[in-house]
Amino acid sequence: MGSPRTTYVSTPFFLLLAFFLLTTWWFFAQWTRSIRPDDAFIYYSYVKNFYLGNGFIFQTGPAVNACSSALYPLLVGVLSMPFAQKSIPLIGHWIGMGGLLLVILLCLYLSRKHKQHSLALLLFPLVIFSHRLIFAGVAMETFLLLFILLLTTTTYLSGKLGLTSVFSAIAVLIRPDSFVLIGLLALDYLFRERKLPHWKYPLLFFALLAPWYTYHLLTFGEIFPQTLSAKLAQSQAKTTLPGEIFLSRGMGRLRPFEFLPLNVTFLIILLIGFVSARKNRFAFLMTLWGVLYTLSYAFLLNAPGYKWYYTPLLIPLGILLSLGIEHLLSYLASHRLLFRLGVFFIFILFTSYSMLSVVTRKETFGTKWFRYKHVAQWMNVHAESNSSLASAEIGILRYYYERGTIVDILGLVTPEAVPYVRERKIGEFIRKIKPDFILTDKPHRKIREAFVEEAWFERTYESIPKATQGIRG
Repeated sequence: MGSPRTTYVSTPFFLLLAFFLLTTWWFFAQWTRSIRPDDAFIYYSYVKNFYLGNGFIFQTGPAVNACSSALYPLLVGVLSMPFAQKSIPLIGHWIGMGGLLLVILLCLYLSRKHKQHSLALLLFPLVIFSHRLIFAGVAMETFLLLFILLLTTTTYLSGKLGLTSVFSAIAVLIRPDSFVLIGLLALDYLFRERKLPHWKYPLLFFALLAPWYTYHLLTFGEIFPQTLSAKLAQSQAKTTLPGEIFLSRGMGRLRPFEFLPLNVTFLIILLIGFVSARKNRFAFLMTLWGVLYTLSYAFLLNAPGYKWYYTPLLIPLGILLSLGIEHLLSYLASHRLLFRLGVFFIFILFTSYSMLSVVTRKETFGTKWFRYKHVAQWMNVHAESNSSLASAEIGILRYYYERGTIVDILGLVTPEAVPYVRERKIGEFIRKIKPDFILTDKPHRKIREAFVEEAWFERTYESIPKATQGIRG
């Protein structure tokens, strides 16, 4: 990554900056271990069932795949084998942190040029560390995806199409939305080379994907995971305007600060970086990919605004911001002392902000995990065998609940709920299936838990305060 005003630093200064990056990573990795998102436990539940000899399933019953990633649960399972089953969440966390470390090491490796190092490539990982969106990727497949997407683009620009095919397939197995980048690179190749790539490259790509998708079709009876139709139904239940939810929530998700002047500064630097990116092929491709990714989620999928859907956009954001900062610092390049002080100040500022963000958020990281785990443990003691538990959050409950089935009122692992979600009639679905227990939030969610206020619910279920706040059975 470079710009019309590409700036380089000497090797000793590079080593100092690399130390800052690796220290920030280690601090971030250690202090975010208590982040245990519910979606991650959906993956872990599949891994746990596989260990128990039940196969790649969420729970007993009809086979349903709620995993958007094929490779992530496989990695968690393989790397957990030498350890006890309880290590699964910890292994999942460190796979994500490993992906983030690989992003840093890739930038450090690519920064070297003629015994000097590109400042923009050193700034890039620091910038993504400081953006609050990074927290949405912890304990998930996202950071590994960022690394593979960067590696795919790098090998493509280096003309190594064989490696590009391999990394492209890996990216799709990590998350199917990687097809957006692959399609962009294919179009770029056709535009620049005026010919199709050699047949062996697409053949290699599809050959690597074929085993998983064949297994998926034979096991689950469909090409795409159930989570796709379930998540789309949630958007359709909330709005009739394509892209409304994803774009409106994206404005808040992508804003790095709450303080307006800082956001204005952020926008100015972003625009400066955009001007620099126009003459940089790598930066241009990744920025264009970010635009296409956003448009695909907003209008093609009309996806809901979950935070982790926006986390891959840290790549174009990080590139543009690092190029913008590099451009501003380049004006000090002729004054070595001022330049080094400026760079050092930027690194101290971003590192401090990143660590402060982790410290201030640390107390709330594991709240949901603790509460849902407590519910599952209470159920394991007090619920009768084969008791069903309905909830909109299913991952943590499934991982720890051992006496019955989980009913997903949003349809990720309960496909029959999807039409009711789409029509905003979850209450009718609950009345139809009559789960033994229902876990709801307090205050209740406006749309998905509106049934709690209905008269039939009050007649049918009673509160169980001893289990946890909000559980009914």
